[in-house]
Amino acid sequence: MTFPRAYGRRSDIGTYIRVKEATTGTTLGSGTGSGTGVVIGFDTVNKNTDPTNFSLTSDVITVAKEGEYRIEYKVCWVVTAAGRRQIRCTIQRDTGGGGGFQNVGATFHYTDMDGTYRQVSHAYTIITMQAGNQIRLHAQRNVGTETTQADKQFMLMTIQRIA
Repeated sequence: MTFPRAYGRRSDIGTYIRVKEATTGTTLGSGTGSGTGVVIGFDTVNKNTDPTNFSLTSDVITVAKEGEYRIEYKVCWVVTAAGRRQIRCTIQRDTGGGGGFQNVGATFHYTDMDGTYRQVSHAYTIITMQAGNQIRLHAQRNVGTETTQADKQFMLMTIQRIA
């Protein structure tokens, strides 16, 4: 949604990009901790209301305009074995200052169930970004040893400019 300048707001407030995982489901390998984890394979733009501000390349969203942004994601993991598991999803940002991607928000998804099921989680954070900042979503299993597959139809991330 965009607001016309007649209402005293900048016209690019409310613009957003929504990306999804369309071609393959991200896999967390076997073994507790799964090493360093994986970057969620967002490979398709579902909607981009401001292509001059948002772009997707190699699972990373780049923001061209500074401002306040709401970053929201939904993830779904398919689990086929009984037992306990904990998966941590972390929003990571690269400011371009040479430090690489750093964590800016994390949630933990914890379950202890039997049988095959889908575990869906949803979270968001609000951060200030500068032009050229990059955002990605990282996942790592902290508890559990079985291979866990993402259900690609429910893997989404939205970045919306709010100020």
